[in-house]
Amino acid sequence: MLSILEPYTLFFVDMDDTLFEERQYVLSGFHAIANHVARFGIRSDEAWLFLQQHFETSGREHIFDHLLQHFMGTARPELVQELVWAYRDHYPHIRLYPDAAATLRALRTKGRVTIVTDGLTYVQERKFAALELDRLVDRVVFCDTTGFPKPDPSSLRGRVEHGVRNALLIGDRPDHDLALAAALGIDSIRVRTGRFHDVDNQPWKPIADLPSFSSLLGPDPTDT
Repeated sequence: MLSILEPYTLFFVDMDDTLFEERQYVLSGFHAIANHVARFGIRSDEAWLFLQQHFETSGREHIFDHLLQHFMGTARPELVQELVWAYRDHYPHIRLYPDAAATLRALRTKGRVTIVTDGLTYVQERKFAALELDRLVDRVVFCDTTGFPKPDPSSLRGRVEHGVRNALLIGDRPDHDLALAAALGIDSIRVRTGRFHDVDNQPWKPIADLPSFSSLLGPDPTDT
C-alpha cells in the first residue's frame, strides 16, 4: 500500500472507469439489445455486429436510431425509446479491473470505504450488484438519488465534513472526481483508466496520478 495513504481513514471511490471499464457495460447492453430486437424480426447476430462496429467507429450517440434505420428503414421514436429502456434495464455482465477487489479490501483495513457514483440510480444499482461491491465496501452513495450530481459537494452532505484531513477521494475523471474533492476541501488521487484517461488534471491537483486503481497496492512512486 502506498505510503501517501497513511493519513487517511475515509475513502470515497468512484465506480465507472475507476473500478471497472464502463465500456464493458456498454457492450453488455448491446448484447441485451441484440437479443431484444429479434422481436422486430432482426437477427440477433447481425444486430450485435452492427452495434459493435458502429460503437467502435462512431460512438454510441443515437446508436439505436441508426440500428433501426439500418435494418427497418425507419427509427420510430417509440421503438427507440423501447430500446433505451431495455438497455438501461438489463442486468450487466461486467467485472472489476484486475486487483481492484484486493485494493478495496486493503483500503478497508485502513478505514471506511464509500462508493460515490453518478448516473441513473437504478442503472448504477445494477452495476454495483453485478460487481458484488456490497462485499467489498462499507456503503454506497448514488448521487442521482441525492439530487446532486458530481461535482456538487452536497452529494456527500453528512458523509464528510469540509476540509477534513483524513478523507481522500479516488477517481478517473478530473471534472467530476477531482473537482468534487476540491469542492469538499479534501485530497484526491487520479487514476488514468477508462474514457477520460488522457484528460488533463488542471486546474485540479491530486496528490498522486496513477495508471490504475490497483496501483495503490504498488510501490510508492515517491520512493525513488
